[in-house]
Amino acid sequence: MKLLILLIISPLLVVLLVLANNQVYNQDPPGLWQRVREALRDNVIETRDDHVYPEFRTPVYPLDREDMWQRCLEAGWNLDWGLEASDQDAFTLHWIVTTPMIGFKDDFNVEIREHGEGGSSLYIRSASRVGKADFGANARHVRRYLEALRRINRMIE
Repeated sequence: MKLLILLIISPLLVVLLVLANNQVYNQDPPGLWQRVREALRDNVIETRDDHVYPEFRTPVYPLDREDMWQRCLEAGWNLDWGLEASDQDAFTLHWIVTTPMIGFKDDFNVEIREHGEGGSSLYIRSASRVGKADFGANARHVRRYLEALRRINRMIE
């Protein structure tokens, strides 16, 4: 009986630890249970203007695309991600992010778009290469990347 309980509880504990490591515990809208549900069923996250999660709405900066290109490049390097491809003419970057616990490879793409007069916005897409659920790993990648950009912007300004 103890073995059966252990067999049931162990996978649950692993899932909870992975969710906590990926910071899925956030209480911000739309709430904890919605975030957990998404982490257990999706393996892609993209920024967009109307995203239900405020932290994944399209980030906009008062910098032109050339300046943002350098900062976006530096943010990925600071996170020690592997640059798979870059196209400065198209203002796109493709990083490979290796998850810390299991070593899965995720694709992280950034497209720097014009926004208004001299500004720019970022379209970011992070997707797992395997599996149907990422346990919040891709959301964590986007949060870490945007935080790296915030640090760079604070240092420069």
